[in-house]
Amino acid sequence: MDIKAIKTALREQFLEKRAAMSKEEKERRDQKICRLILSSASFRYAETILAYAPKENEIDIRPVLQKALAEGKRLALPRCEGEHLMTYRYITSLDELAPAAFGLYEPSANAPTFEEDPGHSSLCLVPGVVFDVHGYRIGYGGGYYDRFLHNFHGSVAGLIYRDFIVPSLPRGRFDRALPIMITDGGMISAK
Repeated sequence: MDIKAIKTALREQFLEKRAAMSKEEKERRDQKICRLILSSASFRYAETILAYAPKENEIDIRPVLQKALAEGKRLALPRCEGEHLMTYRYITSLDELAPAAFGLYEPSANAPTFEEDPGHSSLCLVPGVVFDVHGYRIGYGGGYYDRFLHNFHGSVAGLIYRDFIVPSLPRGRFDRALPIMITDGGMISAK
């Protein structure tokens, strides 16, 4: 079996597991993750937060997005610009997001684009369907985050439920490991 087929099977397995979670359990677990993000030094000292607008049953980090805006941090969310290309664009309100492909909500194409500034600290919060103990992840299969993170030099944290971390995942040459995973069971450093 090739890597792509294995990743597809794992993605389906963990998406089903996530969908089977009760609303109450999901809310409780999401709240724990949000509290950990908000209490982290990476969040506290970041001037820019790169995050995502949760879709379907992804980890709901809207409280983090709202807190970032309330504290005057710059908030940038992803926008798919073409096949496998994603940019982050700044928003000043969650009301600026519009429906897009794949059930996503994205900033406008006219919103200012995030460009990394070595003089400013940034934190990128990365979703995933399943992670391994080494910090590798399987997302939705487009490779958008891996491509973006290849040239990103700020702090990065993956967001995942604790029981969605497995010993090892298949990986391709472009896959990038994340140094930290924030889970409902605490923060975990990649091995």
